[in-house]
Amino acid sequence: MQRFKEFGFTADTVHEFTERSKALDEVLKKLAELQKRNKALMRKYDGDPKFARVHKRIREENAQRKAKGTAPIISGYEEEILEALKSIKFDIDQKVFDRNDILKKDAYFEQTVMSQIKQGMDTLGIKGTREDRVFIQSRISSQYLSQYNATYPSA
Repeated sequence: MQRFKEFGFTADTVHEFTERSKALDEVLKKLAELQKRNKALMRKYDGDPKFARVHKRIREENAQRKAKGTAPIISGYEEEILEALKSIKFDIDQKVFDRNDILKKDAYFEQTVMSQIKQGMDTLGIKGTREDRVFIQSRISSQYLSQYNATYPSA
């Protein structure tokens, strides 16, 4: 009852309190399951949340494309998406490690990411349109740049 009062929820009857408690329990169960799936996906990318987020965005886009009857980005299979993104991740991480100042110039970094995506997809024999590569590039670039800008805010 105290927790409900803290957040402005008032239950006038025991029945109302029980219903709201059950609803809250369901929400908490769904949240716990979502966190569990997110952590599992992040472990597949060696704990890198950037690529877990990109993977999820590709998954969402593929679901929309499937409903429209169009071809998926990279693949409709989770394992193939994972393999492609891990390959791209390795190459991009290596570029950033070799030249950490690469993130200071957004346009140059985005161009570098695009070339790594094209090279990675070609190496794996993945056919993709330019729009697919741009979709992936924009997600990956924004993740890296957001992390960099959060770590090193401009003065």
